[in-house]
Amino acid sequence: MKVNFERFRATDGIELQGWHSGPVDQAGTDLAALHVHGFAGDGHTNTFLDSLHQAYPDAESSFFSFDIRGSGVIGWSNKNGEPVTIGSCYEVFPDGIHDIQGAARVVEARGARRLIVEGHSLGASKVIDYCLNRDEDDALPIVGVVLISPTDMVRWTESDPKHIKHLEKARGLLESGNPTALVGAQCWVYETPMSAAAFVSLSQQGGAIDVYGSRRSLTSRLSQLAVRTLIVCGSEDEAVKLTHGTINKWEENMHGIMPAGSELRIIDGATHSFEGHEQELAGIVGEFAARVAQDC
Repeated sequence: MKVNFERFRATDGIELQGWHSGPVDQAGTDLAALHVHGFAGDGHTNTFLDSLHQAYPDAESSFFSFDIRGSGVIGWSNKNGEPVTIGSCYEVFPDGIHDIQGAARVVEARGARRLIVEGHSLGASKVIDYCLNRDEDDALPIVGVVLISPTDMVRWTESDPKHIKHLEKARGLLESGNPTALVGAQCWVYETPMSAAAFVSLSQQGGAIDVYGSRRSLTSRLSQLAVRTLIVCGSEDEAVKLTHGTINKWEENMHGIMPAGSELRIIDGATHSFEGHEQELAGIVGEFAARVAQDC
């Protein structure tokens, strides 16, 4: 398996980087898959990515995993040549569309004409938002969506005993014109620093982040996807236990809000990051990708 490093820019000018396998011209297909990582993660650390870099090319699709602007906690990049602070501390959820579209342009330049868009954890929410809000005049057709360990971020943030206190402080900082000021040095389960703008955008009921909102009498944005969708979760997913209590309750909720015709698979014994179950995950995703490659 050969993986190539590549620098690119989000469509608003922020420089990012990614890892590309299975070039389209070698795979003999015009299908490419993009992988969007989760909160404070990156495009290479999760061990299941090693397996997916093999599974997608085996299914006649290229695969591009990349760092979004929310990679790590606090970092540096440049925006059209000017220094800019990035990382989960400062990430504003709707900006993820720029990152994914930039990655889509990378694979399009390599010959892709169709996309599978895949997201892990918070990345799954970004994939849903991208599919529903991207600019159709500047986008490749999406023929498949893969949601790995999809996490209801609103429920997740609300599980923090200090959530209301932090949210009130964040809204106050926004109202006073201080979006980059820190709400606190230890927010959420991960106890990471969070800016006011990031905190609100990643936790507000009814906001763009709230893609699984049916439990609050909102229409689930997930259910609005009009594309073949695969959802994969581990039975021991830590985020599921935090947001729903049990995998059975999560599964029941998911069946009520996912798009018609979606495929939902649960890997017994797997956690949020699928350590020890990487090949099983890759097998499920690879089979899905192969069906998409053949049918679309």
